[in-house]
Amino acid sequence: MDEDKTAEVGSQSWVDGRLAEIDRIPDSLQKVKALVELASQLLPSPADVFQEALAAAQNIEEPSAKANASIEIAPHLPESQQQQVLQQALTAAQGIKWPNEKAEVLLKIAPHLTESQQQKVLKRALTVAWAIDEPYLRASMLSAIASHLPESQQQQKIFQQALTVVQTIWTEDSFDEALALGAITSHLPESATELFQQVLTAVQKLEEAFAKAEALSEIAPHLPESLVQQALTAAQGIEDPYFNVMTLSAIAPRLPEPQRQEEFQQALISAQALEIPYFKAKALCAIAPHLPLQQALTVAQAMEDSPAKAEALSAIAPRLPESQQQQVLQQALTTAQAIEYSWGKAEALSAIASCLPESQKADVLQQALTVVESIGTNVANALQFAMRSSDRAAALRAIAPRLPESATELLQQALTVAQAIENPCDKALVLRAIVPRLPESQQQQVLQQALTDAQAIEDARYKALVLSAIAEIITPTSLKSW
Repeated sequence: MDEDKTAEVGSQSWVDGRLAEIDRIPDSLQKVKALVELASQLLPSPADVFQEALAAAQNIEEPSAKANASIEIAPHLPESQQQQVLQQALTAAQGIKWPNEKAEVLLKIAPHLTESQQQKVLKRALTVAWAIDEPYLRASMLSAIASHLPESQQQQKIFQQALTVVQTIWTEDSFDEALALGAITSHLPESATELFQQVLTAVQKLEEAFAKAEALSEIAPHLPESLVQQALTAAQGIEDPYFNVMTLSAIAPRLPEPQRQEEFQQALISAQALEIPYFKAKALCAIAPHLPLQQALTVAQAMEDSPAKAEALSAIAPRLPESQQQQVLQQALTTAQAIEYSWGKAEALSAIASCLPESQKADVLQQALTVVESIGTNVANALQFAMRSSDRAAALRAIAPRLPESATELLQQALTVAQAIENPCDKALVLRAIVPRLPESQQQQVLQQALTDAQAIEDARYKALVLSAIAEIITPTSLKSW
């Protein structure tokens, strides 16, 4: 194509003419095909893609999905259009059947509105929240709404009401009670000391070890300094060794030295005594980052669970003296290579590669990509194939950001694997993850592939969200012509 023709194709008048021609096509399917063909010739600006995402969102029939998609897209639109789209989201929210979903959507919309509108929407959300049947969900939603209000007697009153709702949860549902208490605490302002004390008192009354451990772990980061020692005493009273260790590891970082290290050392002794490998590995992984460096290394090297050991060693290695780093990374690499589950193996290998010198990085990333390619190659039926293909896409998305821009062959290999993915949603998201690592000369072409796949997504909600995600990475550089 000569330069004059290229300029003509790229001009606004040419695009407008083609759109007018396409608009006259009577058959809807042929019209869609013509639009797709036109899209393949032009890489739109981010604004154009967000408008396309909005159009997809407006075609969603299910009210909750429609409202959520509109909220996601609105901040990326011109200011003159944002409020209109948010009002559409509010209208869609009115059609949501379940009170918890409706209140959640209203709460998402509120921060984007003017102050006077915010108060009205929060008031509506509060009314809806009281209609939630499940006490755990009602208490959690009430506290979430209260956190959006200015500190006042009204805010204090709603938090108090949320705590009262928690007291109505049946004793048999102690884990729900733990989750509700954790949710309330995460929203309390620092000045609400009395409410924090009420939460901690409620946690201490929980009878089930797992519920108490969950609640204490959830509230620990938010407690005022004056209540941390009280929480520690509650944790020390948990008899189950695993839950005891996990709770102490959540509370100990809030303690002053030398008490902090004393608690971690005690937790380490308890963790090493655990008999079930899975729980032992989880407990040791929670404790190791807080131990003195050489002790943390010793603990990691003694782990029996391969994924946990590889993760711990690769996290510790960069903190070691240079004379030790290579040896420990090699241990992590050997451990990762022994992981049986492909997704976990690929993720572990790529994490270790990011810590290696350039001379070794490419080889380990090559191993990770080879593992990704093998996912889904040995399945018994179509369902298993679909599930494993999704695993392959997830693994590739995790690895892509770690691929060096200089590793041309690895990037092309990752691109080849991505292009073989059949699900358009998975494929579009993987391509999106790879694009920023590619040479500028190739970015536009792959972005166009990602857009084409996104446009093929049948579910309107996913289509809108994926288009929006792709639009976020379109830059002036990627808009340059080939």
